[in-house]
Amino acid sequence: MKNKKIGQLKRQFLRMLANTGVSLIDEQKEILDIFCTTDQHLTVEDVERELRKRKKELPHQLIKSTLDMFCQYGIADKRTFKDGQVFYEHKHLQEHHDHMICVNCGRLIEFVDPKIENLQMEAAAKNKFHPLWHTLEIYGLCQSCFEKAKQTIPLAFAPIGERVRLLSIVGGYGIRRRLAELGLVPGIEFEVINNSGPFIIAVKGSRVAIGLGIARKVIVMPVEQSTQKTNSS
Repeated sequence: MKNKKIGQLKRQFLRMLANTGVSLIDEQKEILDIFCTTDQHLTVEDVERELRKRKKELPHQLIKSTLDMFCQYGIADKRTFKDGQVFYEHKHLQEHHDHMICVNCGRLIEFVDPKIENLQMEAAAKNKFHPLWHTLEIYGLCQSCFEKAKQTIPLAFAPIGERVRLLSIVGGYGIRRRLAELGLVPGIEFEVINNSGPFIIAVKGSRVAIGLGIARKVIVMPVEQSTQKTNSS
């Protein structure tokens, strides 16, 4: 069913282009093919990876502008989540869904709950408000990350007063270098001072503030569990 809808989406898009006298260059047709051969949310980086699998490479800006073009023609939705990640997804008429986002691995789960939709409409009616559209985003841990979180968790979920050991950093060289300059390297132990607003930790007798988005990328283990794991190995 989804493949049928995606095929319909592609045909409607090409028909709109023809009606408006717009044509795609070959590189944009390649991007359209990638967009229409998956039912997953895509980032510009996802498209770049798929192109590399096809032994091709296109400018980052061309990919972004083409995906934005899909949004302009109403076949895609562009969503920016709280960690700043930008995703593109298919936009099917008369369909709506909300999202659950894993703050650890970044997994996106689409869901629809008629009870939630009805409650929102009831709340709007009580307040004499006329809704046009809405988005609902629930942040937490997917089942896989929740199971792992019994031993390891993103720093963002560590409670105040918890003493933890840094295990790894989910991110590129820039993030790791910035945290290293603050004394945050794998193996270091520190204490959580505050976990709302600016995230405050105590490292080697000094207080350090980091953003919540960065705290989600720092994977830690409570010191007690870390010590037990070391002793048992």
